[in-house]
Amino acid sequence: MIFSTVKTLVETVGRTRASNWGELDRLTCLWTGPTALVDSVGIGAAHGQYGNMEVNAIRKVAEVAGITKLELDYVGLFSGQTRGPLVFDRSDSESEIEYQTPHGPTEVGFNSTTSTDSLGNQTVTISVTWRLWATSTVIRYRSQNGIVRYVAKLPQQFAGADSAVFEISTRPGGTAQSTLVTQQFVLASGGGSISGGPDQALYLGTGPWGFHTESYLSSFDAQSISPSWYRCRETWTTRYFAG
Repeated sequence: MIFSTVKTLVETVGRTRASNWGELDRLTCLWTGPTALVDSVGIGAAHGQYGNMEVNAIRKVAEVAGITKLELDYVGLFSGQTRGPLVFDRSDSESEIEYQTPHGPTEVGFNSTTSTDSLGNQTVTISVTWRLWATSTVIRYRSQNGIVRYVAKLPQQFAGADSAVFEISTRPGGTAQSTLVTQQFVLASGGGSISGGPDQALYLGTGPWGFHTESYLSSFDAQSISPSWYRCRETWTTRYFAG
C-alpha cells in the first residue's frame, strides 16, 4: 500500500481478539489513514462487522508524513447478544426476627349464682373469666444471598439468583401481652346458652401475627464500562418478616 494515496482510514492486518468469562469481549484493530481524519473516530463508534461492539479506547501508534496509525479497542460481545453469560456467587448473613402469636380465649374462672323473684321464678347469673394472651418468639437464622454478575447493555433486565434460609434456631421471647376478661350471662328458668368467649381481636388487636418469608432483590449495581455497556451485579436475599 502506498500510504500517500490513502484518502480514508483503512484497517490493516493485525486484529487481536480476547474473551474473558463474565466480561466483555475485546477486539483490537489497527487503522491507518490521513492524520486529518484521526478525530473522526470517537469513543463509542460501532464496529462495521460486529454491530454491538464499540470503541472503548483509542491510541495513536505512529504518525509519519501526514499518515497516522491508530490502535482501536472495541468492547462488546462477538455473539451479538446484549447480555453476557451469568456468573453466580454467594454470600451468607445472620439475622434475627421476633414475632408474636395470639392465644385464647381460655376459660380460667367460673361462678354461678341463683336468685328467685316473688313469683318463684329463678334466674341464674353465670360469670366466666377468660384469659387472652400473646407470646413472643425469636428466630435466629442464616440466609444465603444469591449474587449474579454479568455485562449488559440494558442493566435494568434483572437476571435473578437463588437465595435461601438455613441454620434456623428459636427461643422464647417472653409473654408480650395478657388480658383477663369477665363476661356475665343471665339465664332465665328453663335454660339458655352461653356464648363462646370474647373476641380475640378486640382485646389483643389484629397483629401482625406470626411471620412470613420474602425473597427479593436487595441490591443492584451497574458500573459503566463503555458508552453503552455496563458491568452489573445483583444480590438476591431471602429473609423472615413479622406478619
